[in-house]
Amino acid sequence: MWPNSGRSALHPENVNSMRDESATMVERMVQRIEEAFAFMTGVALLGIMFVVCTDVVLRYVFNAPLRWVFDLISLYALAAVFYLTLSRAYCEGDHIRIDALIRAVKPRTARVLGTLQTLLALPVFCLICWLAAGEAWSAYRLGLVLNGPVPWPSWPTPLIVSIGTFLLCVRLVLTLASGEVPNAPPVNAELGE
Repeated sequence: MWPNSGRSALHPENVNSMRDESATMVERMVQRIEEAFAFMTGVALLGIMFVVCTDVVLRYVFNAPLRWVFDLISLYALAAVFYLTLSRAYCEGDHIRIDALIRAVKPRTARVLGTLQTLLALPVFCLICWLAAGEAWSAYRLGLVLNGPVPWPSWPTPLIVSIGTFLLCVRLVLTLASGEVPNAPPVNAELGE
């Protein structure tokens, strides 16, 4: 029996309630991960600025540059800043889109276009996630390193890509399941728009 309802746990209303609670729990978990990644990428940006400033001072004042700075930033830090914030950018509508087109159509059409965009993006990002995870695993298993002043391992970059696109895929699925389109204009039911 479902508590305080007099109905079994498998009653359709109770099943829908459990499904809604599960979706809400997953949504909260994804939001927490997005917030953690946003914080981490903010720290990474501060780190990038500090390391670049230090390198500039050492290079031009003391003629002793940090040889590893460019590789660290270009291989790991920038990948993390971009890919780990993809999901949050999508959720908040901060990704690149053609606002002129969205403003030119009715709100209902804009929502349909947003749903279509999500349906098209999901398999693309699932493929990117899968391929990047395979690349990361292969590079890790083979112990691949990059040529340069410091032999950086090559697997962290595709791993970062895979993690970021996986979180975006989860966000896209949640968007489709909820029927909500991030930052779409509201539909006025009275006007049929």
